Amino acid sequence: MITKRPLCFLLDPFSAAQQIAKSSPDKIIHRYTAPKIPSNKLVINVYYSLPPGLNENVSIDVQVIIPPGDIYPSKQKQTQVLDPSKDSLQFTFTNNNLTPANNYQYQIRVNYLQEQRFKFIASNVLTLNSTNLSLDHSSFPCTFFTLKIDPNLAKQGTINGIFHTSEMSHSFILGSAFPYFSYPMLSTVSYAKVSAVSLEGDIEVKLPTNITHSTTIGAYNFPQFGSQQAKIKVDFTGHQLSQTVFFQPQGSEVVTSYTFTHEQNTYLYKWNATSIFLSKFCYKIEKGNWSDYFTGNQTITIKIKDAV
Repeated sequence: MITKRPLCFLLDPFSAAQQIAKSSPDKIIHRYTAPKIPSNKLVINVYYSLPPGLNENVSIDVQVIIPPGDIYPSKQKQTQVLDPSKDSLQFTFTNNNLTPANNYQYQIRVNYLQEQRFKFIASNVLTLNSTNLSLDHSSFPCTFFTLKIDPNLAKQGTINGIFHTSEMSHSFILGSAFPYFSYPMLSTVSYAKVSAVSLEGDIEVKLPTNITHSTTIGAYNFPQFGSQQAKIKVDFTGHQLSQTVFFQPQGSEVVTSYTFTHEQNTYLYKWNATSIFLSKFCYKIEKGNWSDYFTGNQTITIKIKDAV
């Protein structure tokens, strides 16, 4: 008679493992180190330095581009404006398990207002092989025209001006509280016309030449500052043989005298102006009153008549 019955085996896995471990432990002991799971975010830092005193109608933005990857199948783009009150910003993307060798990209754009609409100047799309990007003035797609007032001049007055570029004009004022002005140069013919206005008395001194490049404006830019001179000529219309004339610079107590004769009837009066707002001089003859103020670098004829 054929019969069926189950077969039973006695199995002690711990004892078996102990026996195997004595001879070849690698067969039963396996140790794996799992790969690190990437962060779910990718952060790119942008550090920047904006042109100081950037005009309120001008802004600069940066677009960062992340290519497709293993985790996120599409290209990612983000654009942010460079904030003048800060010096850095962050771009946060969905991590694509990328490395810098995958070549992130970025583009810089300078925006400006013209005829009630915004226009822009854009750079080429550039490659970024790191998660950190540093931008300075040379990184931008155009040159900026930047003016600064010298601190010593700012103690005496302000600089008022108009900047011209690409048939556009923008007025500005520079002073101790707002020492900079910056605007993109939209054409090769870009310049500023400026004048200095005193804090007291509203005296205005115009700079005779246009400013065509970025610079610091100080009293030394004005011809009214520093060494001054005026050629004085005395015209003796009567029979008087000589005449002493006294000269005094504006804002100074120093008095200089010179005696004119028929043979020596000219004199080159020289003085030093320590302020462009006090650069003139006045004169008087003996027993006479002080004249009005005159500017330097000119010829003044004084007519002397016989005393009555």
